[in-house]
Amino acid sequence: VSDIATELLPLLSAGVAGVGGGKGGAIPTSTSDPVLSSTLSGFLSSDRPYVNTRPKAFLNWMVVGEDFSGVSSQNHMNAVQIPTCNPGDTLKQVVGPVNMVVRRNGYIYIYLSNESAQDVYFDNLVVNLKHGPLLEVKNYYAFGIENPALSTKALKSSYYENRIKYNGRELQNKEFTDGTGLEAYDYGARMYDPQIARITTLDPKAELNRKWSTYVYCADNPIRNIDPDGMEWKDPKKDAKIAEHLQGEIAKKIKTETGNQKDAQGDAAKIQAKIDKIGSTEKLQNKLNAANAKIAQIKKTISNLEASSAEIGEMGTTKNQKFTFKDLAPGQEVGKTEKDADGTIVMTVGSQDGNRIHEAFHGYQQFKGTESKDTYTREEAAYARQYAFDGNGMNTTVPSWGGSVESYEQITNLWLLGIHDSNGRLIYAPDTWTKETINYLKTQQ
Repeated sequence: VSDIATELLPLLSAGVAGVGGGKGGAIPTSTSDPVLSSTLSGFLSSDRPYVNTRPKAFLNWMVVGEDFSGVSSQNHMNAVQIPTCNPGDTLKQVVGPVNMVVRRNGYIYIYLSNESAQDVYFDNLVVNLKHGPLLEVKNYYAFGIENPALSTKALKSSYYENRIKYNGRELQNKEFTDGTGLEAYDYGARMYDPQIARITTLDPKAELNRKWSTYVYCADNPIRNIDPDGMEWKDPKKDAKIAEHLQGEIAKKIKTETGNQKDAQGDAAKIQAKIDKIGSTEKLQNKLNAANAKIAQIKKTISNLEASSAEIGEMGTTKNQKFTFKDLAPGQEVGKTEKDADGTIVMTVGSQDGNRIHEAFHGYQQFKGTESKDTYTREEAAYARQYAFDGNGMNTTVPSWGGSVESYEQITNLWLLGIHDSNGRLIYAPDTWTKETINYLKTQQ
């Protein structure tokens, strides 16, 4: 085996040494020999299929990658022993692998060997090669510099150079007569230079991220964030994380409310049993009515929570509509939900979970085309979802001169009309209305 390896190694090395791969020019034998020697020796010393009643002669093949290490996948390093030759036989066919797929650039070494004392004559070796559709593979460091050790391209010269590279953006290079260039990516609104990890012009939406430099790329975190058009960076997984978080919180609240419902039903049953035993009194009847009202409120809460969970789940799995949560801009207090120019339903909202539940309801209604045209009907339903999720917190995050909300029945038109921002501006009421208007309407109820 050692003699054969010694004999084959120079042949194989000579075959690849003059070939320029996808990463540069000719390959020095000082680079290829040590790796090829190990691969070749390992192959020759392995248990190749061998029948001792036939000459030890083989059709051999060995695939090595661009780094000259052997490809260990099935059928990529193997051999076929010649068949038995009987007296009078003139030709015997030896068939190697059929439809062998090589998925990365490299080299295949095919050779015929005879390690026996018997003469064996080989003739008419045929190799059929079919090029696949994949022409190149590119891998990059986080900020966009190509990683040559993990990148490769087919050994072809008859196809146009691919200019669509990092993040699917076009690389502007080789602009100058000497073949050099600025090496910047075209992001639509701006150009990005991966060599300095900075965008070369001012951010047109810099006011949305005031704590960041106007030239920063993806908030200095391209592993987490993306910038599809040079206008605004975002976390592509943010919406999924928010939805997962909301689902978890909803599940906790349903569990809590289910326990509350069980306790309330137990209290109502005790009161009813006492009435059945001693007869009804006004005090007992009031207690029973209060217990039943509490049960009704809890059931409505569970129903709203389950509906929110189902809707958020459907929004996350549908393929026909895109949704995204967008943070409020600095100084903005009131959320909104609307479709952008691309048809994405954008739910602009603060960081409070209850407000996200509110805008998610609007997003789902727009998705289904069931959103009421009446503002008060639409908002009462959305605030009912928010109240189910965070009843106590809603009175803080949604201040109203129309009073506080202690039950679903108190989510009324007057309460909606009294909702205001930190500057005292009414959100849903006509522009001419003031706090005094709301207070006057309260006295008329």
